[in-house]
Formats: sequence, structure tokens, C-alpha cells
Amino acid sequence: MDSFESMHPGGLRLTDRAARLAGVTAGMELLDVGCGLGASLAHLSGKFGVRPHGVDISEKLIKSARKRLPNAKFHVEDACSLTCISASYDAVFCECLLSILPKPLAALSQIHRVLRTDGILAVSDVCAKDELSGIQNFLSKTGFVIVHFEEHKSALITYAVQARSFCTVAADDIELQRHDKEYGSGSTYYLAICKRGELV
Repeated sequence: MDSFESMHPGGLRLTDRAARLAGVTAGMELLDVGCGLGASLAHLSGKFGVRPHGVDISEKLIKSARKRLPNAKFHVEDACSLTCISASYDAVFCECLLSILPKPLAALSQIHRVLRTDGILAVSDVCAKDELSGIQNFLSKTGFVIVHFEEHKSALITYAVQARSFCTVAADDIELQRHDKEYGSGSTYYLAICKRGELV
């Protein structure tokens, strides 16, 4: 279950697509915000030769990520208050994170700060179908220039089906209601590739 190990719809296939669209190349300093178990970073490091960095608010997940990718630099941090030095990274990946943050604007502001001039942000997430245009405006207003935007509804559907199959008998009703609400017919999944622009 690739999508579950990487903890987002589309799994490493979508991570790979994002990297290619973003022009990720060997030697880039790349930060994964909300890196989870480190599956995406391990893939990006192994296939594209990036210098991997990851942050996640979960100490347990960071511990697992360090075991998976011991040469990477991992830190337990809140995406809304990164301690990274400004202009430290060539690229930032943010997969399935913004939608669960209480202050996504603060996280995007921090990502903008830590990216170098002309740095690249690859962000993918779930949202309501009728919010797609709003997401694009939101990214633009936070200092990012969208260079590519696409919808991946099928990845969300596949992820939802897999999630349902993991529900235990005891938790079926509760879990299925939660997944149906989060990944219902009114929801979709998007991928946006953005360049760091100037804040206005």
C-alpha cells in the first residue's frame, strides 16, 4: 500500500510526478514539510539525488523516518513555526498537510521564508471540488507563482477505497463515516507546482 506508507493520495507515483514537474535535480537542498515516515524523502533522495531534510510535528514519525533515511536531517517541528534559516532550500514538498493545519497561511509564510529566490514549492492536498479556484488564489496571495496546477480526483478515490479496507470491524461505522466525510463525492485532490515570488 504505497499511498499509506507515503501517507497521501497518489503515493510515491504522485511524488515522482511532482518532482519531475518541479524540475528537481541532484544536489538540491529539499525540505519535506510534514514528512511523516520519510517515504517521499527516501524516494526523492534515491531517485533524484536530492539532499533530504524533513520536519514533522510527530516525534514518533520522525524517529521512524530517521531509521529509514539515516543520512537525512530530520527535526520535530511545527510547520507554522519553522526554525530553519531563511533561504535555506531549493525546493519544498508539502503533501496532504495544509488541509489539516489550523493555520495553513502561517505554514505557507514559513515555507516562503525558507525557500531560496526562485525556489520551488510542490504542494498536494485534498479540498472541496468547488474550492479549487480558491486554493489557487490562496497560494498566489502568499507569495507563490503557480506554474502548474492539476487535479487528481482518481488518486483520492483510490486512497479512500484503501482506507475503507483498513477499517476494523469494531471501528467500521465510525471510520467509514469519517472517511466518507473527508473523501466524499464533493472532495478532490490537487497538485500545484509553484515558484517563490515576492510578497505583495
